Amino acid sequence: MIKEESNRHFVFAGNIISQKDSILQTALTMHFPSYELNERNRTRITLIVQEMETVHDIVFEYKELFDNSYWRIVDLTKKKPEIELHRPQYEGKRKDFVDLEWEFVLCHFSNPLLQEKLRRWANDSKQKLVITLGYDDDMKNKNYAEKLRNRLSDSAEVIAHKNDPLAESEKKKELMEMAKYLHYFYKVCYEQKHVPTELPENEVNKAWNDIDNETLKKSNLYNVMSIPVKMQILGHDRNDWNTLYALTAEEIEMLTAVEHNRWCVERLIQGMRPCTDDERTEIKEDMIRRLNDPIYREKNPISLKKRYKIERNAHYDLCAFSELDIDESGKHVSRYDRDLTAAIPLIVKTFNDRYYNG
Repeated sequence: MIKEESNRHFVFAGNIISQKDSILQTALTMHFPSYELNERNRTRITLIVQEMETVHDIVFEYKELFDNSYWRIVDLTKKKPEIELHRPQYEGKRKDFVDLEWEFVLCHFSNPLLQEKLRRWANDSKQKLVITLGYDDDMKNKNYAEKLRNRLSDSAEVIAHKNDPLAESEKKKELMEMAKYLHYFYKVCYEQKHVPTELPENEVNKAWNDIDNETLKKSNLYNVMSIPVKMQILGHDRNDWNTLYALTAEEIEMLTAVEHNRWCVERLIQGMRPCTDDERTEIKEDMIRRLNDPIYREKNPISLKKRYKIERNAHYDLCAFSELDIDESGKHVSRYDRDLTAAIPLIVKTFNDRYYNG
């Protein structure tokens, strides 16, 4: 049963550049059904920065993400705070498809206006506020966290980031192991055209070792990072992963949309862009011809969709879930996300039994 969730608001303060992995992980995992119910319910990520150069560096590095997102800069260093708004490049022309919005707040963490914002956000019953403190000094993180917890009471979750390479290494090892199972499941669905009902360990390891594309490995890793959040949406935690055997049709449909939204952010972070209107028209025409004209298909063995993805970094499926269409096989592209979503119980149960009990 899908749990009704409040909107999520994540705030990061401290050394933003050194926290980049944590920020990206939040962007890649924190996706919820609320956006599909109302596209105004985007997960919000606020970064507290002290220099405009940090904003420019982040926006430059992830240009494709920010080109297609709502984001703003709030400058609290001026006597009269200034707000600079940025909107998705296709706003008003296409349906929104990025379920995150970004905010850069320019000031020191001690700024009174920022502290007032934190209190207001913490007391907003319509959202859950999570504050992560990531200064280079662990004691500073701990001290600031204690003060925030006292001042905000239980209204917000405050995390004092601790620089612990061993803990991070163990966490990554666990995620990488689970990614193997997800990759095998998807590979069988995509290449063998059937949905596996078991995950043989030797075949799982072989399929993973055969990967020669680091981006593909990371994609599987990003996907499994989102599984704990999806399980929480279903009302489960790590203690009962091995008791869930199947999802309802309604749960599968809703979480399939959530997965597509997550995937869109992943691809934008990797530097892909949505196709232009002309490119979408060309790809659509190519797919129809490939379906209906064997001679054309034989003369053009590589689809235009694949060519534009490889040559232009333009992905036809970077669009709203409701706008997904068929591919050159004539089947709806959402079937893969739907199969992967339905397989969550199989993946987490098999992984849990082997990794912890094997």
